[in-house]
Amino acid sequence: MQNFKPLGDFFHSTWNQFEKNWGNYVGVSAIFTIAQFVVIFIIVFSIIFLQFAGILGSIPLMINQDQTAAGLGGILMLAVIITTSVLLFFIVFGLSFLLNSWLMSSLITLIAKKHTESLDFVQFIKSCWPKVWKVFFALVLIMLIIFAGFICFIIPGIIFSLWLSQTLFLIILDNLSIGEAFKKSKELVKGYMGTVFLYNFVFILIIEVGMMAVNIIPFLGTMAMPFLSIVVTPLIIIFQYQIFLELKKIKHATNATN
Repeated sequence: MQNFKPLGDFFHSTWNQFEKNWGNYVGVSAIFTIAQFVVIFIIVFSIIFLQFAGILGSIPLMINQDQTAAGLGGILMLAVIITTSVLLFFIVFGLSFLLNSWLMSSLITLIAKKHTESLDFVQFIKSCWPKVWKVFFALVLIMLIIFAGFICFIIPGIIFSLWLSQTLFLIILDNLSIGEAFKKSKELVKGYMGTVFLYNFVFILIIEVGMMAVNIIPFLGTMAMPFLSIVVTPLIIIFQYQIFLELKKIKHATNATN
């Protein structure tokens, strides 16, 4: 079994890649973050508007002292508001999940590119759309599988998350089907699950500690959090991409010697 590169090398290569092309990474991340914010704002505004409309609708009945009609109207409006709110919740969740899938497809494609100096954001993001639905369904399946694993005393959830950790890279960069990507991802991490877990754990821990340190700054921390998430997302994906490349290199070397 070949040795993994030291963790420090992954930190170094991650920062070098981010530093060379940070404007494009942050730009793509910002576009989707803003889009998600707009979707959430519209849905929340719609729910508030429905509640306000319900109150206005019952006022004429209350003025006319038609208490029964006002009560029935209030109950009916409450049922409509609850049903619509639940529906809107699922809509915003689905749209946010779809936008996140598009973000992953775009960032992974961008990170794997060698030359991105003159990036047309609109054209590039459009070009990443064809794989979005495959990524969407893969993410849904991954989430369900890992959730089921965590229900079974946590350890299976960690194992499943490691087995499936390379799935999106394989779907987006190697154009594999979801089933093939699941199988290939498990093969790639075989023998290196502990290392992959440790490296990701340390990196995410450092990121989280850094964000918590910024967040404790009064007012400034709260204002900076959205921007930090825009910057942190590409960093995490670049780090995981470096692990993906290392796993593929080891797999290729192993196959060559056999």
